[in-house]
Amino acid sequence: MELANFDIEKTRFIFDKLETFCDSSEVKKWENSVKETIDFFFKKYRICSYNLNKRSYMGIVIDCTSKSGKHFFLKMVPPMINRFSNEIETLKRLPKKLTCKIYEIDYEKNTFIMEKIIPGKRAHFDNNKNAYSDLFKVLNENKIKIDKFIEKKFKSFDEVVTRDYKILLSINQDHHNAKILYSYFIKKYSKLTKNEECFLLHGDVYKNNVLTSNKGLKIIDPLGFKAPFVMELVSICAYALYENQEQNENKKILNEFIEFFSPFVDPNTYSDALFCQLIKVFIPSLFEANDGGIRANKWLTIIKDLYPEIKPKLNT
Repeated sequence: MELANFDIEKTRFIFDKLETFCDSSEVKKWENSVKETIDFFFKKYRICSYNLNKRSYMGIVIDCTSKSGKHFFLKMVPPMINRFSNEIETLKRLPKKLTCKIYEIDYEKNTFIMEKIIPGKRAHFDNNKNAYSDLFKVLNENKIKIDKFIEKKFKSFDEVVTRDYKILLSINQDHHNAKILYSYFIKKYSKLTKNEECFLLHGDVYKNNVLTSNKGLKIIDPLGFKAPFVMELVSICAYALYENQEQNENKKILNEFIEFFSPFVDPNTYSDALFCQLIKVFIPSLFEANDGGIRANKWLTIIKDLYPEIKPKLNT
């Protein structure tokens, strides 16, 4: 059986997407190195067949099978998004029972080889509520305290939002809605952190990053940032709201998650944390998404629906 020959053209959509919000020269530089890196690992691990993850544009993820029949994933993270080190360092610190094994890390090539999770299906919340309850209990019982390394290495949640807000302003200084929502974000997040200890969080626990396995749910693709633990509980609600097709059900969905997370947090705190999460995803959608504003408008509609006290200050 011959070794597989990776078709670099299959990754064209990733480079095109990155160029919408990253320096094109940096993207091109990375693109020119990708084929050589993949060929290196294909040869090293004797890869005879592969499948490219076509849903991932923040990196190249390849499902590989070796000549010996071993299955694993190869992941390359674009250096210009400055995410590789955070992802690796967060994975190292998350509870082992929730993560997959990492076989090799190449910091120079921003690439790592990791265990393939079986069956590895996306874990939809409605079908896995008990398993999600167990997952969040494990995260709660194993919070990652901030040491000197984490303090220096990782950004805080508000620093991430502020970074994206500044990028937006460099593109459009007169974005009224973003300015209003960012000002509310600062107030609400300051309130959240006033009396709450911060931890290193995965930061993106929802169905796309939670997979089924024969040993319970596994989490992948951490963002890695410092924040109160409540911020670990809101991504799953935010994306459930985004996928909801009935606007009049938004409050019902929020209340369902408030009830689900009641062992961890009170309703008002959860609502404030969700608002902060919604701003975190709304702001970059204004410049990352090449979709004519569809994603940004969807997030804005959710914000207006759930926080009506802010709606009169926003443009339609």
